[in-house]
Amino acid sequence: MRVSFLVGAPVMLLVTLSCGTAGPAPAGGLGFDVPNPPVAAYVIGDSLKLSVESPMGAMAMDRSSEMTLSMSFERVAEGVQVSAEVDAFAASMTNPMAGPITADKGDLTGLLVFVVGPTGEVEPVSTPTISGSGAQLGSFMSVAHEFFPRLPGRLVDAGESWVETVSWSGGEEGTDISTTTVYTYTLIGDTVVAGTSLLRISVSGDTETEISAAMEGMKVDQSLAGTTTGDFYWDAERNMLHSADLERSLSGTVNLPAMGMPPMPIRASGPIRTRLAN
Repeated sequence: MRVSFLVGAPVMLLVTLSCGTAGPAPAGGLGFDVPNPPVAAYVIGDSLKLSVESPMGAMAMDRSSEMTLSMSFERVAEGVQVSAEVDAFAASMTNPMAGPITADKGDLTGLLVFVVGPTGEVEPVSTPTISGSGAQLGSFMSVAHEFFPRLPGRLVDAGESWVETVSWSGGEEGTDISTTTVYTYTLIGDTVVAGTSLLRISVSGDTETEISAAMEGMKVDQSLAGTTTGDFYWDAERNMLHSADLERSLSGTVNLPAMGMPPMPIRASGPIRTRLAN
């Protein structure tokens, strides 16, 4: 039995902080617009520890990836269009049943392009594809939908919260994914990171994900639920994301109907770290 693809697609980040209280968000409200300058590069690191309770015993797997995205921003009728080129990409996953799986930039084709509305809602335009077995190591659809925080589009004070639901579905290389997360964001206040004045926005989300895949002709269904917690750091002067530190904790079941086995429990946890490179 191969389980190398498990949790390969669901969602996919410091320094000493000096925090104070914040007044209202910048004039015009806390929302999205073209940043100044309209270009940026981000490094995203994603690692996940997996554990599956199979009839043969517990199996532990580690999945990790790091990518550098060069983004350009332009105003369109629906909001801000983000075009991202993958400058660097490396991903791997250990599997005690089938050996390691790896992918790099040479396995990628295409650009990541999506439109961000005034409060962070996303409309994907195109996503890169990963060829070969590495297709199970990443989901650029999740990057498009969950890279930026949802913002209220209005003036907010420190301590104020807002709730947004992020839902998306899609298919990559024979895998169908459907996920919904209810996020609660709270503006904590002003903070300084490496000399840059930022807004700290905490987040707590409850996630439910369904995955259906075909692996070597075998259907595999996966159900996961859990939490995402952490912080986004927003540069109000440049009107852009500076960095993010998120932690995920998920659990659920994996089902292989053709093998006649009961659903197998699975757990997954790990960080996603995003950094502005320039």
